[in-house]
Amino acid sequence: MRVEISDDVIYQEVRDEVVLLNLESQQYFGLDSVGADVWKLLKEHGDSESVVQGMKASYRVDEAKLRSDVGALLAELVQAGLVRSVGESPNV
Repeated sequence: MRVEISDDVIYQEVRDEVVLLNLESQQYFGLDSVGADVWKLLKEHGDSESVVQGMKASYRVDEAKLRSDVGALLAELVQAGLVRSVGESPNV
């Protein structure tokens, strides 16, 4: 899935976490260190496959579990209006 950060989102890295604010909804969100790694890879590459490959290189985890977890986080980010899917189907 290709994604881009929504225009109404500002974010700040705080230590090993990321704090996000959706300006439209005025809601804050926080990502722990693993979620922050996903966010950084999304910013850098803009697609879920690159996120999975980047996380796979950094963490010892079953690839199917990783794909499931990344897909779940991306779905939450889309639902919260923090990122939007562009172009392709929403499969990880």
